[in-house]
Amino acid sequence: MDKLTFDWIVRDWSAKTFLICFNRQTVGKLLFNDLWTFNASYVTDNETINFIETGYFREAIEIRKQNRLIGKIDYKVFGRKCLKLNSGQTFNLSTNFWGRNLKWINEKGENVIDLKQPTLKDLGRGTILSDKDLDKELNDLLISSGLYISNLTSKKMARFLPIFIVLIGGLKIFG
Repeated sequence: MDKLTFDWIVRDWSAKTFLICFNRQTVGKLLFNDLWTFNASYVTDNETINFIETGYFREAIEIRKQNRLIGKIDYKVFGRKCLKLNSGQTFNLSTNFWGRNLKWINEKGENVIDLKQPTLKDLGRGTILSDKDLDKELNDLLISSGLYISNLTSKKMARFLPIFIVLIGGLKIFG
């Protein structure tokens, strides 16, 4: 399969704004709403895709366009991540432990999107390889949801790590 190459770049210190570029031209922006929730919007010239966490443990993300539900991501920080569209299409997310390199895999087992963050020195940028045959709407959805999940995982782990360290430290003090 032929691939198209996109670049993504973090635009601010709080990692709330991500630019997606093709041939050095911005084609979309992923905007996290604030520092306390993980809701976000992906904005292009033609559309807005909204990602909204739902559920008690926030293990599901609704995907909406023009306030209409178009799909859902089943999300577990340390488990399986699956995108189910109302059209019936399903994509599974394959990721490394830290969530920095991930792949959307279709129902046929084909890798259709690769999101990569090369090294620690390049934390604020990466590349996206997209199947050339995807239509623009699905391409935008998979790119934005992959980048969303990658950053959601990083942010949730960053919140969990200090709690984990305090718990381990507490066990050593009292153990």
